[in-house]
Amino acid sequence: MTPADEFLTHACLTYAVDSPTRRAHALTVLQAHPEIATNPHVAAALGDPTHARHAAPGGPRGWEPLLYLAYSRVPQANPVAAAEQLLAQGADPNAAWHWNDEPSPFTVLTGVLGEGEDAANRPRHQAEIPLATLLLNHGADPNDNQALYNRMFNPDDSHLHLLFRHGLGTERPHRPLCRPPDRMLHDLLLWAAANTQPDRVRLLLDHGVPPTQPYPGHPVHQRRSAIELALRNGNPTIAAMLSEAGAPAPRLSPADAQLADLMAGKPTTADPATIAQNPDAVQRAAEQGKDKAIRALLSAGFPFGLALHHAALAGRATTVETLLALGADPAARDPHHATTPAVWAAHNNHAALALRLSRARRPTPPPASPSPHRTP
Repeated sequence: MTPADEFLTHACLTYAVDSPTRRAHALTVLQAHPEIATNPHVAAALGDPTHARHAAPGGPRGWEPLLYLAYSRVPQANPVAAAEQLLAQGADPNAAWHWNDEPSPFTVLTGVLGEGEDAANRPRHQAEIPLATLLLNHGADPNDNQALYNRMFNPDDSHLHLLFRHGLGTERPHRPLCRPPDRMLHDLLLWAAANTQPDRVRLLLDHGVPPTQPYPGHPVHQRRSAIELALRNGNPTIAAMLSEAGAPAPRLSPADAQLADLMAGKPTTADPATIAQNPDAVQRAAEQGKDKAIRALLSAGFPFGLALHHAALAGRATTVETLLALGADPAARDPHHATTPAVWAAHNNHAALALRLSRARRPTPPPASPSPHRTP
């Protein structure tokens, strides 16, 4: 591998093995081989308008320079000026690649907006909004399925405001295998309703996204409507918003009605079937920082599951303390990676929380009362 290829391999997001360590290695390679900075793909990754120029696809990913600029996460000199230069020379604002042969394209815009399921290690581009604006002004499609997915985990809506201003949700010629805009936005509404994102629900409704759709969303939602998901996840305020927008009241099963109360933090009993059908309920409450729900669920007999791991991954220090006080085991290991909550916190760069968990001890149960002495 050439020094230029080694630099680009580590400087850019891969959506496979991303980390600050890899990007630091890229800078080490550049320091040892400064001559590679004039390579057009490297110059684009460095946001250097002096040497960046549109060129044929190349480098370790077979990308054109604009993609390297969008996915690079090393410090860049002037990425907007460099991108303007590349676009003026004929770069494609809708250039894309496919991860693991999945149908949803990872576009230039996807790279700029960043994040995803591992947002801490896949940050947004340093010039996220001005660079995304430039791309949209040059014809980038705002109906970017992968970008919408990658940014749905974080409640910040700055990207959505920008995309709506440039036509998100309106029909236009689509690249092969892209989903229709209404289905993209429907999935976004379902996720927001289930994951306590009221501002996003309001934004979507205000932009004409209907509260119901005739087709199911992502399989993770199990064909449930947005209002049903809101109630099952303890979000009655969101359910009221959807109802006001015209969503019919759902008919919750007894098990779902019990879960709705518990997730809203209302102590109640739970049938064994309700618990069996929702083994990850405490984990979902922990991900969203719903401490009242955690207490209600545990009192009703729900298991901890991986609640402490997910609270640690999300950086929810208060929820971590709640779980530890209620008896969660800081030494427990998840079944997939065999790692502790401290490791999950460290993975998402929550250093103080990782240290707290590494020093935590599971509460010792009080000793059993001795049997009363009997005189023979």
